Amino acid sequence: MIHSTLFDRLVWTVAAVLTLASVGLYLVSTRAGVAIRATWPDGKGEAPGYTDIGIEFAEPMDPSSVESRFHLDPEVEGELAWEGNRMVFRPSRPMMAGGLYRVRVDAGARSTSGQVLKRAAEWSFRVRQPYLLFFSPAAGDYELYRQQLGSDTREQLTHTQGMVREYAVSSDGRAIAFVRDNDQAGSDLWLLPDGGTPRLLVACGEGRCTGAAFSPDGRRLAFSRDGVLADGSGRRSPPRIWIVSLDTGSAEALFEDSQVLGFDARWSPDGARLAFYDGGIGSIRIVSLQDGSEIQLESQMGLVGSWSPDGQAMLFPVLLTGGGQPTTELRAADLAGGVIRRWLGAERGWVDLGVPAWSPDGDWVAVAVQPSAATPSREVWLLRPDASEAHALLATEGSTYGGIAWAPQGGLLAYQTLVMGDPGARPSVMTLDLATGAGRQVAADAWRPGWQP
Repeated sequence: MIHSTLFDRLVWTVAAVLTLASVGLYLVSTRAGVAIRATWPDGKGEAPGYTDIGIEFAEPMDPSSVESRFHLDPEVEGELAWEGNRMVFRPSRPMMAGGLYRVRVDAGARSTSGQVLKRAAEWSFRVRQPYLLFFSPAAGDYELYRQQLGSDTREQLTHTQGMVREYAVSSDGRAIAFVRDNDQAGSDLWLLPDGGTPRLLVACGEGRCTGAAFSPDGRRLAFSRDGVLADGSGRRSPPRIWIVSLDTGSAEALFEDSQVLGFDARWSPDGARLAFYDGGIGSIRIVSLQDGSEIQLESQMGLVGSWSPDGQAMLFPVLLTGGGQPTTELRAADLAGGVIRRWLGAERGWVDLGVPAWSPDGDWVAVAVQPSAATPSREVWLLRPDASEAHALLATEGSTYGGIAWAPQGGLLAYQTLVMGDPGARPSVMTLDLATGAGRQVAADAWRPGWQP
């Protein structure tokens, strides 16, 4: 009996100690409040213009209590999303180059268990100047380079012994995809993270993978892929559209039907649709990736047009073959209303027009035009989306222009120019400030300009 009593006392003592310990831990936890594991960007370096801004908590949170306490100064258009315990703000437009941004999540945010954020979380970061990308030299074994605005120093991004062929940049500037020839007479897709090392993304063997295009969220890559026919002729099969997930590395054809052909893929700004040219039907296909519905825009140019920034319209070139020498015109497709109309063409006497480039804010459209059949040179014109206020932006006798690319923040145009009539001339990559009219040569003996935020 005595032993039983001592045992009972021991059990109760241990239970009491455990209870006090748990109460103590609860009180400590309550006093400490919600813990923060990480915030980003970390402010140690300059961030890309489209960088994600986020905070990670140590436990699940009540989303509304956090979102209502989130502040970004200066304010930026964008959307908040949750990934587990991480809240992420994604800008819908690039932030101001060189700008300092301050982020704050006020105290009072609650976890799902009732814990409270005791102290505000605050951090800041600065947005970098965008990079201008280009191939150089213009002839021979070229490689991909980049040069930051305001700097005279260029950085070589690829080292392929002249085997690089194309490139594409994700909208957030975090990655570059490029096409590289392989030793099987085909070409592969490679991925270069910003500041990282290139890695093989899709090995295409004897096939040629070309025309890479990032989805707006940067998680998928659309591209065109052909192959070699199995009949021993060595001929290539027509290209089809494929999509590879950058998260998993898995790639598959967009359509199971091998008769649906495609190249020159271009995502809609919201990532819900994909446009590409199908040579089998001589039209641009615009396919909904949600329900498979599609719109077809007849065109014999073999080119996809340019999405408006809001994704509601497309400007696309059409080949006109009647009446002597073939010419082109640009048509505008209202994708919501289903209306297609002539946008620009023969009324000005121009014989050829390139794919137009919308400014990021949608206020202007730049387009390269061949003004007459008497000369192969091209000019660059600027127009409003309704084709009004048309005026020549780049037009110098004896020179030709092309490769138009708007800077992510707008207001600045990159292009390439070449002096005509000189067999030894090489193209140069230039920028033009639309506000001041100031032009600047970024790189001599270079071509195919593009931007990395």
